[in-house]
Amino acid sequence: MEIYEHYTNDFFEIEYVERGRKFNMPMLHYHNAYEIMIIEKGERELLYENKIYSLSAHDAIMFRSNAVHRNAGGTPFARTVIYFTDKYMDLYFSEAAKRQLLSCFENECVSLSEDEYMQAARCTKRMLQGSGSGCVFIYLAEVLSILNGAKVYSCDQKRYGKNLMLIRVMEYIDKNYQNIEGISEIADDLNITKQYLCRLVKRGTGLTVTQYINSVRIRRACEMILRGGRTVTEICYECGFNSSAYFCKTFKRIMNMTPTQYSER
Repeated sequence: MEIYEHYTNDFFEIEYVERGRKFNMPMLHYHNAYEIMIIEKGERELLYENKIYSLSAHDAIMFRSNAVHRNAGGTPFARTVIYFTDKYMDLYFSEAAKRQLLSCFENECVSLSEDEYMQAARCTKRMLQGSGSGCVFIYLAEVLSILNGAKVYSCDQKRYGKNLMLIRVMEYIDKNYQNIEGISEIADDLNITKQYLCRLVKRGTGLTVTQYINSVRIRRACEMILRGGRTVTEICYECGFNSSAYFCKTFKRIMNMTPTQYSER
């Protein structure tokens, strides 16, 4: 059984999904938007960049724009996800209010009390119904305020020990993505075999090692493009690519647009 509810507006989207069976997201992905995921029922394991969280009912996790993540789990579950962009926030909030509301994203993962969960659930229900579509931003602001006041969980409290080697691999790539020349380099530095490295990354992220390295490089490229001050060629080499043509091809495959198109959004 699957239940799906959805509402979308300019620069804003919310969806509720309930699945009566296990579901594993096939691979890591990211959005050019803020994302809030609230677990309504069941349990989910969230791979968030180079951290792993184990979430249960009434936990919430906040993904920054372009943050790589993947969720998986072996039990039935329900979750609500909210997506919104800086442009949406700019339509309704002052710069000071925006900074305050978005500060919850610094915490990443929180656990809602029963009262906090019920307040958030009332807001998400109204957003899903599109109740007074011009008022959706008010309900979003209330959810963000609730998340700002909720109990914060550290990554260590939510980490699965069996994935510590995967975490080590991801941390290594995040630190060295500019200079990595091959898979053997990673395996040798971490004292594991190439075969084990490839299986570990594929099982944990849904990507090959090369695909994961490129995803990290393209994320960093996106950040550089948005900051400005560099040419596409400069960004290409700073992110560890040896060819501008290959960089542009990889960027378009992952982001569904060219670097120039991304800079002009």
